[in-house]
Amino acid sequence: PGPPSCPFLFSPLPLPGAVFYLIMLGSAPLPRALTLFISSLSCAFSLYLAYVLKYVLEDFCIVCVSSYIVNGLIFVFAYKRFTAKKMTKVN
Repeated sequence: PGPPSCPFLFSPLPLPGAVFYLIMLGSAPLPRALTLFISSLSCAFSLYLAYVLKYVLEDFCIVCVSSYIVNGLIFVFAYKRFTAKKMTKVN
């Protein structure tokens, strides 16, 4: 059980989060569409967790909000990578 100010800190949520961040760290060889899809799922889940934190638990957690911001930034960078023109080799 975590402290009342951060209900998710000691929950099982960090494990899938750690897996997500490890995937994103090594995402360069992954297809750009897959990276965008995974980061989109992360953003959707972050929105759900933010809703639960704000309206169900009526609480605030700086660690939780920080992870939502990081997930949003990962999505922005994945989107930019997805929409960027693919570089081709010059002979």
